[in-house]
Amino acid sequence: MLNIKKELISNIEKELYVKVFLNEGVMVEGYVSNFDDDMILLKNKNVISGISLSSIHSWQVYNDKEQKNTPLKETISDEGQKENYNKIKLQEPFIDTYKKLYLFKESNDSILFRMNPYEPISKVPDFLKNNDDSCSRSIWDRVLAKINIPNVHKDKEIEQLSNEFATLLKKYPSQSILEYNLGCLKLKSSNYPSAANHFDNTHILSSDRKSLYNSIYAHLQAGNKEMVTLNLAKYLYAETNLIDNKFWFEFSCLCKESKEYWMYTSVVDSILNHIEDIENINLIFGSLFFVYEDVSILQNKFQENGEEIKVLNKDMESTIAVIQSFLDDVQAMDIWIKNDNFNIWMMGESTDLRSAKDTDITQNNDSSINLDYDWEYDVFRLKSLFNEFHYNFNRGSIYRCIPVSPDNKLGYGFLRDDSTMNEVHFFYDKVIGLQYLTTTVEINVPVLYMAVPTNEKNTSVDLSATIIIPIETLDNIWESAFLFAKEKDYESALNELNTILKYHPEYPGINDRKKKWEKLLDKNECRFKRNFNLNFKPKNEQDWTCYINTLFDEKLYSEAISYYDKISATPAKSSYLFRIGLHHYQKKDFNAAISFLTKAIDKNHFYYNAYFARGLVYFKIEKYHEALSDFARALDLRPDHKDVWVHYALSQQLVGKYDHALNSYEKAQAIDSTDWNVRSLKAGLYIKMNKISEALKIIDDILENGDPENPETLFSKGYALQKIKKYDEALFYFEKSLEIKPSNIKVITKKAYTLARLNRFDEALYEIDHAINMNHFNSRSWYYRGVINYFAGNFKTAKNDFEESLKLKPNVSRVESCLDKTKLELKSINDDENIKELVKNCSDKWSL
Repeated sequence: MLNIKKELISNIEKELYVKVFLNEGVMVEGYVSNFDDDMILLKNKNVISGISLSSIHSWQVYNDKEQKNTPLKETISDEGQKENYNKIKLQEPFIDTYKKLYLFKESNDSILFRMNPYEPISKVPDFLKNNDDSCSRSIWDRVLAKINIPNVHKDKEIEQLSNEFATLLKKYPSQSILEYNLGCLKLKSSNYPSAANHFDNTHILSSDRKSLYNSIYAHLQAGNKEMVTLNLAKYLYAETNLIDNKFWFEFSCLCKESKEYWMYTSVVDSILNHIEDIENINLIFGSLFFVYEDVSILQNKFQENGEEIKVLNKDMESTIAVIQSFLDDVQAMDIWIKNDNFNIWMMGESTDLRSAKDTDITQNNDSSINLDYDWEYDVFRLKSLFNEFHYNFNRGSIYRCIPVSPDNKLGYGFLRDDSTMNEVHFFYDKVIGLQYLTTTVEINVPVLYMAVPTNEKNTSVDLSATIIIPIETLDNIWESAFLFAKEKDYESALNELNTILKYHPEYPGINDRKKKWEKLLDKNECRFKRNFNLNFKPKNEQDWTCYINTLFDEKLYSEAISYYDKISATPAKSSYLFRIGLHHYQKKDFNAAISFLTKAIDKNHFYYNAYFARGLVYFKIEKYHEALSDFARALDLRPDHKDVWVHYALSQQLVGKYDHALNSYEKAQAIDSTDWNVRSLKAGLYIKMNKISEALKIIDDILENGDPENPETLFSKGYALQKIKKYDEALFYFEKSLEIKPSNIKVITKKAYTLARLNRFDEALYEIDHAINMNHFNSRSWYYRGVINYFAGNFKTAKNDFEESLKLKPNVSRVESCLDKTKLELKSINDDENIKELVKNCSDKWSL
């Protein structure tokens, strides 16, 4: 109450008019007649009110007595309003709504005088009940005992209580109840900006409605209109009743004043999903006109929609459909500036998370690529592009980072699980996309993480994180969903929402948006979708468009694309462009595939599957650096995508970045420890790095404990044994792999090479010819045929084989080197033949 006393003392001679709102919820107003340190006297007409300063929690002083609360009906006359609302011919009941809002705005009224903030929570939270931390429990009990004493208002004592609670919050930074109670303490000391900050943090941590209410109150007291508007938007989002809701009036006036049109439209859009009576619907439409009346581009739309709603009268469903259509048109105009903070809260719009993955990779020519790379991966698998993710990430908050070397590579830190409060240890190399964690800090960074029982000897915690990704990953998915919905592709949008819900069931605003999109999906589903029939004959362009879309949904891509000439425009939806790109890939028209996938990305920059698919196309045509770029972008958006990590590793391996590839395989393995195929690939990389013992440990573990019939693992075992020249054992595993997967060219090729090393040349040539017959254009098979013929002493044939390999893939240094050696052998043979011929000629001459 120190603030009110200072203000009154400095203005006592100005005949002030004051409104005060008491703790009990009563508002009293009048002119100041007298006051002392404990009480203030207010005179209003013939009534004198004596009010204890300790009973006041909010107040407003008017220096000009004419600014007092004049009754609304006297503020503006009906005649004075005509000039405003007759710009278009709105009819009742929209004019009535407009009048009420205009009168509220002109009256300088405020919801502050109708608000009574929620009190602190005294119930001991579970994390303190079930905790041996007696010191923290003691602080809680002591502070809450004092804070609930009615007359504790001494500033110094409250400040001391606040400091004690702040230490508790520092120890448990993700506990929303601590943030909330600290905000209540700051309210009692009239430190409104600080109180507002703590209530805002509470809402971020828990989405608690009480904390949002208190935040609005504190920001109002602090005079922060921007934050009041933002938090009112959050509070009203998905509201069910607006009639006589002064929050709605305040929010409408603030948005009109600050031109926060996009935010206002978004809130109205959400509310429409919950309104169940025509009075609220009419209030919404009148409010829209009030807020947007100065936007000339919308005047005709208001006129048309207003008349249509009037005709519909009380048809709820049709009226909502008209307003929803109006909102869709307004949002599609893209003429408003988005409020970044509200966008982050509602739609998850985030900054570009592009990281410095492999920035040291330089462009290499084909001669640097090792032809003896043995993993022929089937790069085009739809299950990778429509992946069922492993949703076993937990939510937590990093609260401390400790770098222990200048380059931070050895840094470590700690996070705390949001639900269990378990502490988790991590090293920096387990963190993806949070490069700013580079100093010793006490922070509160929300993340998604996976952990296993720790094997670290020098840490006191039981768990160590195997991978940590930004919480913004969910924002990326949400943004992608919103862009799908903007294209009216509600099926794709809902698929994205379902992904978020598996990670974060209470993600802000998601359930309301899901309900809306489900309704729109059901409404937009055409009759062909419900009763699919390939024999249906569309009659017009609209029918053809719907039919083609249905073919896409049924994954009948070839049929869908064959009908494109029936419609005049290229399909605009990014998911359709994506599918067309996949179709062209299947037809091996790689340039067209890249073109359509690029168009899909241009329409939706958060389309991680389109980046992944384009990377796969680049990978297939051996443009590995372009593939790396696309895989890196896909991982920025979805660092939990195991299959992208696998292909990222393969690309890194092919450009000789073995250490980077190993790290990528480890990320894929951390995401899904049960995927034996990833371990097999990792073993293959160890073989390439000549770390045979490490490779065999992984391989034997897979064969004994995981998947003993995995053909790739059997091949890897054979390859490892071949590298250490155990050819008989290697041949056994190659043959066992081929029993399971007979058409694997890579294994057939290695079997042929191993037979050659065993001097079984006829069998070796039979196997390599079989591989070439399966794919005549495989340069590697021709290379190995040359090697086998070289070992067999068939140098002329070997020379032809190496030349054929280089025709298919020029400038490969290893093949060129083998060709040069073969030519030297031929030259040596020719030289020997020449000498023999010379000796023979000389002998013949001497014999004569």
